[in-house]
Parts: sequence; structure tokens; C-alpha cells
Amino acid sequence: MEDGGISLPVAVDDEDGTLARAMGIRGFPTLYFVDAEGAVLASAEGQVEEEALRDALREMLRPA
Repeated sequence: MEDGGISLPVAVDDEDGTLARAMGIRGFPTLYFVDAEGAVLASAEGQVEEEALRDALREMLRPA
């Protein structure tokens, strides 16, 4: 993410799969966008193309 110029908090699961179990993740990679209140704004399973990821980030970061 750093190489791509993306600076957002990132959660990485532990070797016991604690986050995966808590979030009901069945496969990897799985991506969740979570707001400051803990609400899931968007999610994706599998590989996400860079341009689609950037578009989603722009949309979520756009002022209301």
C-alpha cells in the first residue's frame, strides 16, 4: 500500500485467524472498508484491480 501511495489504517490478521473468524471471512484476500464508527461501508472478496480500488476510495472519501 505504501508503494502505491495509499495511507490508510490496515488490519492484518494473526496466525490464529482471529479477525477472519470474527468477520466471517471464508477466503483471501478479503477487503473491508470500515468507517470510524465501525460500520462496514464496502467489502470485496478476491483480487481487486487497482483502478477499481482507487475509484472506491475516491467515492468513500468524497465530501458529502
